[in-house]
Amino acid sequence: MAKTFAELKTNIGTEVGDTSTSFATIVGNYINRRYQQILRAINWEVINDGYTISVTSSAQDYSLPSDFGKEISCVDTTNGLELARTDLQELWSNYPDTISDTGSVARYAIWTDENKAKKIKFHYFPTTSLTIALPYIVKPTNL
Repeated sequence: MAKTFAELKTNIGTEVGDTSTSFATIVGNYINRRYQQILRAINWEVINDGYTISVTSSAQDYSLPSDFGKEISCVDTTNGLELARTDLQELWSNYPDTISDTGSVARYAIWTDENKAKKIKFHYFPTTSLTIALPYIVKPTNL
């Protein structure tokens, strides 16, 4: 018999004699940690292989989906070019004078911002509109 996440938390709270909201939050966190452990143990992976980004000549940074886990590849499908991955620190260290220059996109960096949202930055600033294929491993969401 299947139980919902809310039913699991309520039943556990009732069983131990604590039905407070704070205890339900603790139980929910515990359930989600165990759920993530099970998914890792069985090598659970779902791939979003159809994700693309429509890059315009007016933007260099883009938000990634909330279920974004890790990219598999990054290809400029407009020009048929594989883009090189770098991290944000290397991008700023190795290309400080050209970080905002325009040109053919050659590389990208993915990072997490202060709100825990995943972002992607392309280097160079694109001169024309492009389509970027970015298939990725889906990050499992909590129950």
